[in-house]
Amino acid sequence: MVPTELAPPGLMERFPKEHVTPMSTILRAFEELMDEKANRNGECVEVAMQDLFYRTPPEPMGESQKWMKEGAAEFWTEAYRERNVEFVDAKRSKI
Repeated sequence: MVPTELAPPGLMERFPKEHVTPMSTILRAFEELMDEKANRNGECVEVAMQDLFYRTPPEPMGESQKWMKEGAAEFWTEAYRERNVEFVDAKRSKI
């Protein structure tokens, strides 16, 4: 459990403190995954309390998972490129 504003009222007060993962641990995992020198590209990380557990992801099970692993990068690159062009064009038209 990570305390966020998404938790229903009263939940965090009742949740056992020894099983709460602080947001700082989540952010540490994010920073490590984004660190190019750490070379953790493609790894999965499980976050529990103060610990990070790195694992090799399992092989894709179905066609959609295979596409997400092998073909989605090109899709997202193009989608974000188009979105950013539209965003810049919209900003320019307001100037």
